[in-house]
Amino acid sequence: MASGLQDEAKSFMRAQADRLVAEMDLVGREEFEAMKQMAVDARAEADALRERVAALEEKLGDTD
Repeated sequence: MASGLQDEAKSFMRAQADRLVAEMDLVGREEFEAMKQMAVDARAEADALRERVAALEEKLGDTD
């Protein structure tokens, strides 16, 4: 009987914790990792574009 009561208490606490997390509008690990990867990719793309712009500006500067 104690085991059943303990399981019920754990289940209740889990439900309360899940409700609290849902109310806090927290981000899950998978969503966080996906956004983190998007940020890494965006930074790499921005760096590559910055280099291309610098190279083009250098070429334009050479013709003036």
